[in-house]
Amino acid sequence: MSKPKSALRRRVEQAVVSRIAAGCSWLVQRLSLRAARRLADAAAWLIMAIFRRRQRLAETNIAAAFPGFSAAEVRRVRRESVRNICRTMVELLRLPSMAPQELQDMADCTALSGLRQAASGQRGVIVVSAHFGNWEWLGALMAAAGIPLYTVARDAPHSLTARLINEARASHGMKVIGREDLRTMLTALRAGEVLGILPDQHALEGGVLLDFLGRPAWTFTGPALLAMRTGARVIPVFCPRLPDGTFRVEVLPEVEMTDTGDRAADLLTNTRRINAAIEQIIRLYPGQWLWMHDRWKGAASQTTTE
Repeated sequence: MSKPKSALRRRVEQAVVSRIAAGCSWLVQRLSLRAARRLADAAAWLIMAIFRRRQRLAETNIAAAFPGFSAAEVRRVRRESVRNICRTMVELLRLPSMAPQELQDMADCTALSGLRQAASGQRGVIVVSAHFGNWEWLGALMAAAGIPLYTVARDAPHSLTARLINEARASHGMKVIGREDLRTMLTALRAGEVLGILPDQHALEGGVLLDFLGRPAWTFTGPALLAMRTGARVIPVFCPRLPDGTFRVEVLPEVEMTDTGDRAADLLTNTRRINAAIEQIIRLYPGQWLWMHDRWKGAASQTTTE
């Protein structure tokens, strides 16, 4: 009886979450951006009050990455992180009701000129980013700036929620590719297209153990592997949130891909370099990364790959 009950529970949970997501999408698209952000801030306080274990995990992660932070600084970064996540989700749901110009007016996209030039060449471009700042608006801003983007993403576990998210992304020109769709990724890069990947989450299956923010973490090798197979350029791009409520697109220097002939060693070296770019932006804006994610799961007792 436990299996039928479990299946029924999952269906009920999916139905509830889907209805909540649909209701939030409907409401957010009818609110002003200021009002929608206030709603997000209220949701952030609710999340912090309910999901206490995740809050403790976030503080543990922040304290380990920034050992010089006081307890008050750790709590501040944790609160900023939760608020940023909630605002990003609300802002994503607003995308279908926003004109491209309205979106562009919210961000300084000056740095995209260099990326646009790189994307106009014959080589594909892998845009490496992270669950940082407003990662959802980044793709929309790139599309508005004339840089069409294929985005590699994992669908939400609830079908209606996944549809709402992907429709919001598609409303501003992003094309979503599933994480397992390697053929489409390779085809896009070999055709000179731009592929966006966020490799900053835990990757036990198919990952390698490398240092990330001072601790061993299972790390995705996908971006480096794709670049090595296709000759695509790897450029880190992020969209930090500014104190006045606007954004600034930041394009870091291109990540050089090593090719010594030793494929295994090159893969590790190139993945470390991609990690370093993500670490750099997180250390600049620590309150804008997803600290509640269990990035270092299963790696505490192991040593990194040399």
